[in-house]
Amino acid sequence: MLTKPGLQNLGPLIWTAGVESRCLTDEQFFRDIGNIVTLYMSGDWGSIDEDDYESNLETCRNKDGGTIMGCYKTFDNTRIWVITSGYAQQHMGRDYCYTTVLFPEEY
Repeated sequence: MLTKPGLQNLGPLIWTAGVESRCLTDEQFFRDIGNIVTLYMSGDWGSIDEDDYESNLETCRNKDGGTIMGCYKTFDNTRIWVITSGYAQQHMGRDYCYTTVLFPEEY
């Protein structure tokens, strides 16, 4: 069962310098990142464990928000994380709630 997060609660989409650099030099990777973001926004959080999945569900249900995480692989098995920090917390300031696409080693 997918639980679609409220898109208005995800904040701006940003990516790390490492992801941006790879997107600029690898067209397939760039397309994969677009597909990954679409999956994430639809509530498909990729390959996460049961605890992270339950935590994501609770965050989506909780009006106080929190953090949502997804883990994916690109065409060449590169691991990508998508993390929303401050889900549903836009009222705390524009820099508080945002969604980041990153390599796990950039966390």
